[in-house]
Parts: sequence; structure tokens; C-alpha cells
Amino acid sequence: MLRIAPKVVFATHGKTRYICPKNIKAMKQRAYTMKEIAVRYFPNITPQNASRRLRLWIQDDPQLLEELHSLGYKDSQRLLSWACTRAILKRFGDVFEEE
Repeated sequence: MLRIAPKVVFATHGKTRYICPKNIKAMKQRAYTMKEIAVRYFPNITPQNASRRLRLWIQDDPQLLEELHSLGYKDSQRLLSWACTRAILKRFGDVFEEE
């Protein structure tokens, strides 16, 4: 089962944020679109092609795909839950380090 990093509250703007496991900087806990994640992995191609390529990466990884399906992921889904986002970041590496 996917474990979520411990909750850390920062004084700035009073918003709750979560620390990424590979990253000291905070990543906001929320749902992310497939396009939003894909353009981070593939910044030099169009968002549509980036999304397509990320979906192919997911389809080519049966272990990740099984984990995502257990979290409620559907193959044509555009909006990814926080748990699905974390599973992808954990498997392919954190692309939100520069935020």
C-alpha cells in the first residue's frame, strides 16, 4: 500500500502542504491532471503528445498499472487522484523538485 508522507504545516499562507519523499521542498496535496504531470516529464513536446507518452509509460509498467487500478484509476482518466499521482511520482521519479 502506498504511504503518504507525514503532514507538515508551514506558516506561509496557513496552507497545509506535504513533503515529497525524494524532495525537501513541499508539494501541495491535490488532484493533478495527466497533462500537468506529463509536461513535467516531457517538457520539449506538446502537452497532447506528452500525455500520450506518459500513458504509454503507465501501460508498459504492469506493476504500476495494477497499483493504479487498485487506487481507482481508469485508462482514459484525465484527472488523477492524489494517491495515483503519488504512485506515478514514486515509480518514475519526482518531477516537482523545481517548484
